Order: sequence, then structure tokens, then C-alpha cells
Amino acid sequence: MVKFTTHKKENFTMIDNKLIYDSNLTAKSKAVLIYLLSKPNQWNTSIQDISKNFKDGYDSIKSSLVELEANFYLDRKKTREPSGTFITEYNVFEDKTHNPKNLNYLRDAIQSGNSTPIQSGKTTSGKSTNNNKIVNSKIKKLYKKEFDLWYSLYNKKTTKKQAYSYWTKNIRSMILIDNIMRHTKIYVQNTEKKYRLDPLRYLRNEKWEDEIIQKEVSKEEREIELRDEAEKKLHLKYEKQQEYLKKAEEDACSDEERRRVLGVRRR
Repeated sequence: MVKFTTHKKENFTMIDNKLIYDSNLTAKSKAVLIYLLSKPNQWNTSIQDISKNFKDGYDSIKSSLVELEANFYLDRKKTREPSGTFITEYNVFEDKTHNPKNLNYLRDAIQSGNSTPIQSGKTTSGKSTNNNKIVNSKIKKLYKKEFDLWYSLYNKKTTKKQAYSYWTKNIRSMILIDNIMRHTKIYVQNTEKKYRLDPLRYLRNEKWEDEIIQKEVSKEEREIELRDEAEKKLHLKYEKQQEYLKKAEEDACSDEERRRVLGVRRR
């Protein structure tokens, strides 16, 4: 069984224009979402029953639900009833910015200073919630993860604390982070570690804006790289074979054990 809970603005079906003009959704998925929003706030159904209201089949409706979930119009979870029956629960959102899992929107809204339906820390009844703390905690974890990925890629273990402090205060855009990641990959490939700036200076001097002269790899150097890679693979294969043989020897029984199992007496 599938249970749907809709989160819409009114009891009649008036659709937000942002949904209609969302270019990330196919026309079919928009139609399915409008159908779901037309239903009562809580209702039980099945994907098979939903598909009866469309010419599209079961698989087509299922793919629309997957698309809507990927774009934060749906939130799905599975629960188990005391009887042992599994139920899939969907929350349906007319406005995807109301979905607590929509961290992309939350992050961008917090960066720009705009308020969000979740960040405000109030429910529709006016009661206080802890959502503000939860959202801020999730955003901090996201930035920490992105910084750790970059710091590991940069591979120069110094000024980490200072670099992270600069990152959290100044690197506030995913587009900027993507640019830094792309530049760092090329920078690391073409600059020896001893000549690289420390991570803090790289960020503070905005080195990702600099053009990098990439090294030209000669045919001979490329052949050496390919040969080294082939030798490493052969070495790993040899080590695995040796481990297998060693294990086989350890597992093998002695002549005395073999005779005892077979019931053969020694002459």
C-alpha cells in the first residue's frame, strides 16, 4: 500500500506557477504532481490505482514519482506495520522549497540571507521549532565535507585550520567551489608539491583565477607511465596468486590426516 500526504496551500487545486514553469520536470511528471495535489491531505492508494487515471502504464507513473522525488516535490520513506505489512509513505509538496531534504535551496537561501519556510523556525501555527538549528547544522556539515575533499585533493598538509576558517567565511557559492575544484586538479598535476602555495595562501590569493601552463607529456614519458602501470598490475596479480597458494597450503591436510579420514592403515 502507498500512503500520500499532500502539503498544499488550499483545499482546492490552485497550482503555483513555479511548479508549472519548472524546466527540470517533464510534462508527464507535472501532470502526475497536479493529480496528487488534487487529492485530500491524507489518502491511501497504490501506484496501480494512480496509473488507471492516465493512459500511461505502471512503469511510466513510477518513473514520474522517481523524477518528482529527485526534484524534491516528493519525500518517500518505507515503514512497517505491526502486522508486518510494508507501507511506502510519500509527502507531496506543491512548493519544493518546503521539503526539508531540499538542502540545495536551503544552502543558497542562507548564503543570500533570504528567509526560508524551514529556516524561519516557526510552524504554520506559529509554534517554535528546532528546524533552524537542524538546517544550520546540515549546511555546516556540507561545507566541511566540501572543504575536506578540496584539502585532500590539494595534498599539502599545512595551514588546514586557517584555510578552513577562510573557506567558511569567503567560499560561499557552489559554482565557486566547482571552479576551485577544477583548477586545483590541474594545479596539482602540473605543480610539484614543494612549489605549491600553502592551502591558505592559495585561497586568499584566489589562485583559481590564474591560468596554468600544463606540462606536455612526451611520447617516451607516456610509454614509461604505461609500462609502470602494467608492472604494478602484474605485481598485484602475482601477490594475489601467492596469497592464494599460501592459503591453499595452510588449508591442505597432511598425509596422516588424509589416511585417517579415508580409513587407510599405514603399512
